[in-house]
Amino acid sequence: DDIYKIGNKKYNDQLTFFKDCCGCMTLYGSVIVKTDSMLSGVDWEKLKKKYNVPDKVYFSHVCFYFERILMLKEFNAKRYSFNSTEIAASFLKISSGWVNDFFKVWLIAWTNSIKSIPEYYDSEKDYVIKHFGMITPQNLKTFRRGGYINKKTYDKYADRIENSSMISKMELKKICLKPRLLVNFKEKINNILNNINVIRRLFIFSRKFDYVYIMGNDRVITNYYKYLELLRIKIRGYIRAPYEVCITDNRDGYKIFPDKTVNDTNAGIVLEMNLKYFNELKKIDYFNDFKERIFSEYMYIH
Repeated sequence: DDIYKIGNKKYNDQLTFFKDCCGCMTLYGSVIVKTDSMLSGVDWEKLKKKYNVPDKVYFSHVCFYFERILMLKEFNAKRYSFNSTEIAASFLKISSGWVNDFFKVWLIAWTNSIKSIPEYYDSEKDYVIKHFGMITPQNLKTFRRGGYINKKTYDKYADRIENSSMISKMELKKICLKPRLLVNFKEKINNILNNINVIRRLFIFSRKFDYVYIMGNDRVITNYYKYLELLRIKIRGYIRAPYEVCITDNRDGYKIFPDKTVNDTNAGIVLEMNLKYFNELKKIDYFNDFKERIFSEYMYIH
């Protein structure tokens, strides 16, 4: 998602392009290059010695991009911003390969890589290092719950954290030294309380109708159907979201119906989707025809 609100943009100067797009270009599949200019006449041995080394190898491709575009006689680039609802993630990838080496990759390798590219980019290097790295409070808390960071991590990396991220040394200490059992217990309690509230609201909503459908997609998974079964609410089936391509005819043992099934006025519609998909749904022509029969957590939040 375009979290920095840059939008679609054309570039002819490398420095602005670096500041806006460097973070996205860590993803191999996010960049399309003109091979005639980018890959022809390259001194690969020189670049290999400079960037294909242990403390930079994770981002050697990023270093290549920004060194190479300075050599071009004419530089032009285009940035296209997409809503994540337009992109499907692979179900085969369970987690990122760097989770066991989080700080090694995103504190050391990321910082060293950006600092090693040509001096032309010096004025924006600190910004790029701190804003595009993955060291955020939310990520740190997630990795603490998983046991990937601890006191040993803090002792090893604390002195470098403030120069390479938006996290303070004190904040890192607070997260890394908090007992993991306490972190996980607090998370479980929050989940239980949230689930109780969801079940209560689902029950109040569903008893207004003869039966319910669940509208969603395979990329957002909830326990709604389990909650409804627990409450003995009749589930008629799933409804395919208007922007989804359905590759099966059933899910969780229930039939999948076409999107226009929302016109069934006897039914409530339980939305199984995140805020991004919910906002997409509100754009369809016939949304107003069934919005009074919708259950969505975002109707309680917003």
